[in-house]
Amino acid sequence: MKALFVTLLSLLALSQIQAQEWTATVNGHDKKKEKTAVDQSSEDQASRRGSWYSKVVLMDNGAYKGSLPSEAPLKEKWIGEAIYSVDLTDIGNKRYTLGAKSDRVTVLNLWFAECVTCIENIPNLNELVTEFANEKVDFLALTLDSKERIIQFLSKTKFDYKVIPDAREHMGKIWTKGDDKAKAIEAIYPMHLVIDQQGIVKELILGAKEDIKELLKEAIQAQL
Repeated sequence: MKALFVTLLSLLALSQIQAQEWTATVNGHDKKKEKTAVDQSSEDQASRRGSWYSKVVLMDNGAYKGSLPSEAPLKEKWIGEAIYSVDLTDIGNKRYTLGAKSDRVTVLNLWFAECVTCIENIPNLNELVTEFANEKVDFLALTLDSKERIIQFLSKTKFDYKVIPDAREHMGKIWTKGDDKAKAIEAIYPMHLVIDQQGIVKELILGAKEDIKELLKEAIQAQL
């Protein structure tokens, strides 16, 4: 099987939050996909930690290596900055205050139920929750989907993060960092953030990277 290069606007981006409308596009319209066969032995295909590519490598399992083009500006906006403050309620009606100072690390996952690569990440994320079960870490998954849709999804797929439904508005703030919708960056899912006890974003990872568990584990441990 051959690895394939795909551009930012490929079908990996199953959803985008429009800068003007705060709505998600999940049907793939107006997305252009470019595929180029690559040499398996090329060093350019290697996953480079901390770097980003104008193109990424799509693997046979649907995941991809490297970073995405929009990851760099997102990191520039958020790393070292305070996350916005908001109260969140999961499907079990438990409340969390994002951005508040506490003794806990917060790990955010932005996703939605129709995102194939988001779902493929879930087993790795579940393992992460288990490994940090005795630590002061909150794992929250913000989704575009309704509570009813998520309950249906979880009846068939185990996901150990605390899922926050109907979080479109909150997710939109990640892409614009505040109310400046004109500066929104096209959304790619899944997306992961690690936030320290002071509410400061310490890591941001975009896309379903094949080594996502290791990347998040390292970022979490650095805050404990």
